[in-house]
Amino acid sequence: DRFGLSLAGRYWGDSALDFDQRRTVKQGEFVAFDAAAWWTTNNLQVRLEALNISDTSGNRFGYGNPFTVRNEAQATPLRPFTVQLQITVTP
Repeated sequence: DRFGLSLAGRYWGDSALDFDQRRTVKQGEFVAFDAAAWWTTNNLQVRLEALNISDTSGNRFGYGNPFTVRNEAQATPLRPFTVQLQITVTP
């Protein structure tokens, strides 16, 4: 049997997409943490993950369509706090 734990942190620095003086898209400047635990035996693996533990919100990349950036919000938000359970059985 094998058992494992992991904790990961990611930092996105402060940045901005600057198209002109009227429209600057701010992004970054946040930290997010993930954790996982898993157990593996002969033909079974169980994995539990918690993503974005602190439920941090932010824009990690905001550029989409250069023609609509002045009229529409452009953001790629972080995944909210999520818990995943994975069970894998191999014959």
